[in-house]
Amino acid sequence: MSVNRDSRPTHYRTADGRRTAEVTETTITVFEGLKIIAVVPATEHHHEYPGSVWKVIREAVATPTPTVAEPTATVSTRHPDSGLVTSYRVTVETVERVEMIDGEGVAVGLAARLTIQASPWQRPVTILASRLVNEKDWWVDSKREHGGRVLSFRGFGNRRWNPRRLMADVGEVLSLCAYEIPGLVEDAEPGSPLVLGKVKSKRKAKAATGA
Repeated sequence: MSVNRDSRPTHYRTADGRRTAEVTETTITVFEGLKIIAVVPATEHHHEYPGSVWKVIREAVATPTPTVAEPTATVSTRHPDSGLVTSYRVTVETVERVEMIDGEGVAVGLAARLTIQASPWQRPVTILASRLVNEKDWWVDSKREHGGRVLSFRGFGNRRWNPRRLMADVGEVLSLCAYEIPGLVEDAEPGSPLVLGKVKSKRKAKAATGA
């Protein structure tokens, strides 16, 4: 199994169904259930030898991370031209800190997984969104319909090739969720540069004191 660089990402699923992975040209994103547990750079070796991707999936460590308890909110948006108002049921599954190294450096920020449904008769859409340090808005990293059909995928924090901004009202819900997790953010106000909490710095300082 290999990735066609001009097509949608390749998907992997373990036999027990507990872990899945999405492989694009640049990243391997590993899920355990609905939670992202690892985002690593994809190399030529991974593309040529699928066995190496299975190794990444198998060895990914699910680090305990504080997450939100799946709050649900209803948000309404108005189309700027027609004035049509649409309401969405938004369920936030996780909001967490992510650091990823790729060919352009280190991407650090927040990653969120949420489900949006416009009505009971429409399929819910699962969205992976991100907001990097110093960014003022949330952006869509991937969209997938309930049932598995991938609508778009670009990898964590990838802002190249016409990125799509998440709806402002939905972004506000994610920012509120981030504030609910102790130490995750210092400033996540909509329109303000994202400032993460200094949890890791405190851990380093404590380790240095203990030494």
